[in-house]
Amino acid sequence: MRSEVLSSENGVQAMSARYNKRGGFTLVEVMVASCILYLVFSGAYDLVNSALRISKLSRRHFVAMHMAHNRLERARNFAYVNLYLMADNKVVLNDFGASDTNGQYRRTTTVVTNVPGFPNLSQVTVEVEIRDLQTGIFKGEKESVTTYLTLYVDKPGS
Repeated sequence: MRSEVLSSENGVQAMSARYNKRGGFTLVEVMVASCILYLVFSGAYDLVNSALRISKLSRRHFVAMHMAHNRLERARNFAYVNLYLMADNKVVLNDFGASDTNGQYRRTTTVVTNVPGFPNLSQVTVEVEIRDLQTGIFKGEKESVTTYLTLYVDKPGS
């Protein structure tokens, strides 16, 4: 009986010696490493996803601001007496500033001619709203630009 126990102990030792020489990983080690990699990659994915969302939103605000500035530039080139013709209300535009019912932007141009107390001074305000991508409605994200234009009048005899 004693010899059987010794031989089984020697067999266990021999098996463990063979296992140690292989240098493999246990299932628990592989699972722990997989969990750690999952946490690292999911964190990196969230980071990249957030950066992409912020980049898209920044681009949309940049385009809206550019549209507003282009509208003001057009107003500067308009004849002062016809400046009131620049006014528009909630015109839906695409990314290129062209009128499009499915556009992502909505522009309102307000023209106040002869600002009270300042004859020959007009205020032009351009507001460009940005459509929410998830809901498809204009929820309040916007860019707004205001400028003042005047009619230069030469004094007689100068």
